[in-house]
Amino acid sequence: MTTFQKCLAIGGLMGLTLLPASTLASTEVGGLQFGGKGGITIGSCAGFDSFFDAEEWGEHTPDVTKGSRTGVAFGGFATYWLSPKLGLQAELLWAQGGCKRDFDVVIENVTGKLEMTAALTYIEIPILVKYAFNGASVSSPFLCFGPSVGLRSAAELEMKATSEYAGSYSTTEDIKDYVKSTNFSLMAGLGYTLRLDQVSVAFEARYVLGLIDVMEETGRIEVEEDEYIMLDETKPRTFAIMISVSGN
Repeated sequence: MTTFQKCLAIGGLMGLTLLPASTLASTEVGGLQFGGKGGITIGSCAGFDSFFDAEEWGEHTPDVTKGSRTGVAFGGFATYWLSPKLGLQAELLWAQGGCKRDFDVVIENVTGKLEMTAALTYIEIPILVKYAFNGASVSSPFLCFGPSVGLRSAAELEMKATSEYAGSYSTTEDIKDYVKSTNFSLMAGLGYTLRLDQVSVAFEARYVLGLIDVMEETGRIEVEEDEYIMLDETKPRTFAIMISVSGN
């Protein structure tokens, strides 16, 4: 089963567990609508690349290639409809994010490569304004936007160094102590809700813009005797494709 299929299964199962409560759910004004969602995340970040001082390294300063980290997100939500088209949606999501950087360096015709991945996982609590263009009681495209608070769940730094003569070396370090416990973001999404007899199924693309540097410390940090890691200012960004199931 592929990652995407797993996400669909998670979203579907979470929605089905909420079906018994669908008699209490309502898309009418003043009603609450409950659901579950899951999806794929593609994490990136601003920063996380100033590890090598150009003045110190000179012509040997490594070339930087920016990459992403693919993960998953899933959780539940509740929407309170303020009007036939406008609602307020609160979510609780477990979401993976982070980013990757590749550093390529050539010194005296010897090529080396350093791969660094910041694997960040948060419990996200978005509070979103949701607008259904055709109304909440029918199938409709929608948009949503608002702030999100992220509570750090896990943080790791994955490093792999490779050279022509020395081979390769890889390690993973827990960096929770060097990552702030709380992150603040802005979230915006666009999607389509398909309203069926008993449930509604929604497909959504969303973007999460991190507002703060999540690192408590930066630079060369000694984690154990003669063992170091490098951290840099990091503002997470995440693109996600989500599917949700909710009662009508």
